[in-house]
Amino acid sequence: GCDLVVSASAESLSKMARSRTRVVYNSFVAPTSPFATNPNLDFSAGKLADVIASKVGDEALSGIDATKIAVAQLGDAIGANMLMVGHAWQKGLIPLSLEALETAIRLNGAAVDLNLTAFKLGRIAAVDPAAPAKWVSDGMETAREERTLDQMVDDWAGLLTRFDGEALANRYRALVTRVAEAERKLSGNAEVLAPAVARAYAKALYYKDEYEVARLYSDGSLQRMLAETFDGDLKIRFNLAPPLISRRGPDGREQKREFGPWILKAYGLLAGMKGLRGTALDIFGRSEHRRIERALGGEYEALIEALLTKVTPENLARVAAIAGAYEGVKGYSVVKEAKLEQVRKEVAEALAALDNE
Repeated sequence: GCDLVVSASAESLSKMARSRTRVVYNSFVAPTSPFATNPNLDFSAGKLADVIASKVGDEALSGIDATKIAVAQLGDAIGANMLMVGHAWQKGLIPLSLEALETAIRLNGAAVDLNLTAFKLGRIAAVDPAAPAKWVSDGMETAREERTLDQMVDDWAGLLTRFDGEALANRYRALVTRVAEAERKLSGNAEVLAPAVARAYAKALYYKDEYEVARLYSDGSLQRMLAETFDGDLKIRFNLAPPLISRRGPDGREQKREFGPWILKAYGLLAGMKGLRGTALDIFGRSEHRRIERALGGEYEALIEALLTKVTPENLARVAAIAGAYEGVKGYSVVKEAKLEQVRKEVAEALAALDNE
């Protein structure tokens, strides 16, 4: 079971029986569409595994966080599926020889080294259950060591430059630098408030409008990823809701339609027009939603200016939590707007509590 949500679905359960089924599952739960509107939805691995166990029995069930291991050890979540195959094979659940499976991986020709390594990691995890925890811990420690405040700022500034130019990136750096200096004067370091601002402010400035989506799909990264992962004659289709021609459904969202691979050429043209963003010629930017997104950076800057007048060594953690609240502004269209209203309410309440101390 490479996707636990699918594995615990009614259709999958109908194929299982206590007397003949063994289940090896990936305990990582991938976000599904309901998470877009309700990020607090409880789709925990434990609950889903219990559903499967009720069908096959606890003794026929074993799980491993293949996605987390793949990211930590291989740098790519796509290795999780082959890791699961190796895990199941080592447990004697796949009636094929080791030579046959490894030969099949090589003949497939896609990401051969990654898939062979993933297969071996899955086998090791089956005979040494303590190994995955160390692998993930080492990977997380490495990530923490590499992700300093300066590196985080550099990464986000690079994205903002590609998104809308150096001026936006400089604006971002300036505020984060001010916050870091203020925090160092208070506590001697910039480890609490500055990182919270670095993340939340970047997300307030960056949004995926039509020009940015076009840039992301036309910069070559999609094609490189597909070429490295798959072979053969690929056919790509896109589900899109162009704002000028899409109708809204009962939930207030634009309804998507399917477009063929020709849309990639249109993306290339649109990406080259990003200089129109926010100008009088920006036909996409006239909607109320785009106006809200463009104003979000200024709204966040005003919040930080207010917080810098209130922060003390004693309330530093609370101020950082308020500053970081804007990380919760996620999604698109009416979903994002609803999240923004929720965050605004939470921030207002937190500021009032801070002022009343």
